[in-house]
Amino acid sequence: MDSREALVALNMIDHVGPVRVRQLLEQFGNAPAILSASKQQLMRVRGIGEETAECIANWEKSIDLAGELKRITDYGCHVLTQADDEYPELLRQIYDPPFVFCGTI
Repeated sequence: MDSREALVALNMIDHVGPVRVRQLLEQFGNAPAILSASKQQLMRVRGIGEETAECIANWEKSIDLAGELKRITDYGCHVLTQADDEYPELLRQIYDPPFVFCGTI
Protein backbone atom coordinates (compact mmCIF):
# COMPACT_ATOMS: atom_id res chain seq x y z
CA MET A 1 0.00 0.00 0.00
CA ASP A 2 1.36 3.40 -0.90
CA SER A 3 1.01 6.58 1.13
CA ARG A 4 -1.86 7.92 -0.99
CA GLU A 5 -3.94 4.76 -0.47
CA ALA A 6 -3.13 4.75 3.24
CA LEU A 7 -4.31 8.36 3.54
CA VAL A 8 -7.59 7.41 1.83
CA ALA A 9 -8.02 4.60 4.38
CA LEU A 10 -7.23 6.91 7.31
CA ASN A 11 -9.75 9.40 5.95
CA MET A 12 -12.45 6.71 6.17
CA ILE A 13 -11.76 5.68 9.79
CA ASP A 14 -14.13 6.91 12.51
CA HIS A 15 -12.60 9.38 14.98
CA VAL A 16 -9.70 10.26 12.67
CA GLY A 17 -9.54 13.74 11.20
CA PRO A 18 -6.80 16.14 10.10
CA VAL A 19 -5.58 16.92 13.63
CA ARG A 20 -5.20 13.27 14.56
CA VAL A 21 -3.63 12.39 11.23
CA ARG A 22 -1.05 15.13 11.81
CA GLN A 23 -0.31 13.79 15.31
CA LEU A 24 0.00 10.25 13.98
CA LEU A 25 2.28 11.29 11.11
CA GLU A 26 4.56 13.08 13.58
CA GLN A 27 4.87 9.83 15.53
CA PHE A 28 5.02 7.23 12.74
CA GLY A 29 6.45 9.21 9.82
CA ASN A 30 4.10 8.00 7.09
CA ALA A 31 0.53 6.83 6.58
CA PRO A 32 1.26 3.13 5.86
CA ALA A 33 3.17 2.90 9.17
CA ILE A 34 0.13 4.27 11.00
CA LEU A 35 -2.12 1.59 9.54
CA SER A 36 0.30 -1.19 10.46
CA ALA A 37 0.83 0.02 14.05
CA SER A 38 -0.52 -1.95 16.98
CA LYS A 39 -3.22 -0.61 19.26
CA GLN A 40 -0.61 -0.19 22.01
CA GLN A 41 1.70 1.80 19.73
CA LEU A 42 -1.19 4.00 18.63
CA MET A 43 -2.26 4.71 22.20
CA ARG A 44 1.18 6.20 22.93
CA VAL A 45 0.36 9.09 20.59
CA ARG A 46 -0.94 12.23 22.27
CA GLY A 47 -4.66 12.61 21.62
CA ILE A 48 -5.22 9.00 20.56
CA GLY A 49 -7.39 7.17 23.05
CA GLU A 50 -8.39 3.55 23.24
CA GLU A 51 -11.44 3.86 20.97
CA THR A 52 -9.53 5.65 18.21
CA ALA A 53 -6.56 3.29 18.52
CA GLU A 54 -8.95 0.33 18.22
CA CYS A 55 -10.56 1.78 15.08
CA ILE A 56 -7.17 2.36 13.43
CA ALA A 57 -5.65 -0.98 14.47
CA ASN A 58 -8.66 -2.85 13.09
CA TRP A 59 -9.32 -0.65 10.07
CA GLU A 60 -9.33 -3.55 7.60
CA LYS A 61 -12.39 -5.04 9.31
CA SER A 62 -14.53 -1.95 8.69
CA ILE A 63 -13.01 -0.19 5.66
CA ASP A 64 -13.31 -1.41 2.07
CA LEU A 65 -10.29 0.40 0.68
CA ALA A 66 -10.25 -1.48 -2.64
CA GLY A 67 -13.93 -0.68 -3.15
CA GLU A 68 -13.38 2.99 -2.34
CA LEU A 69 -10.43 3.26 -4.72
CA LYS A 70 -12.52 1.61 -7.45
CA ARG A 71 -15.38 4.09 -6.86
CA ILE A 72 -12.93 6.98 -7.09
CA THR A 73 -11.66 5.69 -10.44
CA ASP A 74 -15.14 4.83 -11.73
CA TYR A 75 -16.30 8.41 -11.10
CA GLY A 76 -13.28 9.81 -12.94
CA CYS A 77 -11.81 11.35 -9.85
CA HIS A 78 -8.24 11.49 -8.57
CA VAL A 79 -6.91 11.33 -5.04
CA LEU A 80 -5.11 14.52 -4.08
CA THR A 81 -2.92 14.93 -1.01
CA GLN A 82 -1.28 18.00 0.46
CA ALA A 83 1.96 16.83 -1.17
CA ASP A 84 0.49 17.20 -4.67
CA ASP A 85 1.10 20.33 -6.74
CA GLU A 86 -2.56 20.17 -7.84
CA TYR A 87 -3.81 20.48 -4.24
CA PRO A 88 -5.77 23.76 -4.15
CA GLU A 89 -3.70 26.56 -2.65
CA LEU A 90 -6.69 28.17 -0.93
CA LEU A 91 -7.53 24.86 0.71
CA ARG A 92 -3.98 24.63 2.07
CA GLN A 93 -4.59 27.92 3.87
CA ILE A 94 -7.64 26.91 5.92
CA TYR A 95 -7.41 25.73 9.50
CA ASP A 96 -6.76 21.96 9.49
CA PRO A 97 -7.04 21.32 5.75
CA PRO A 98 -7.81 17.75 4.72
CA PHE A 99 -4.78 15.58 4.10
CA VAL A 100 -6.55 13.86 1.26
CA PHE A 101 -9.57 14.42 -0.93
CA CYS A 102 -10.91 13.27 -4.25
CA GLY A 103 -11.58 15.55 -7.13
CA THR A 104 -11.16 16.05 -10.82
CA ILE A 105 -8.06 17.68 -12.21
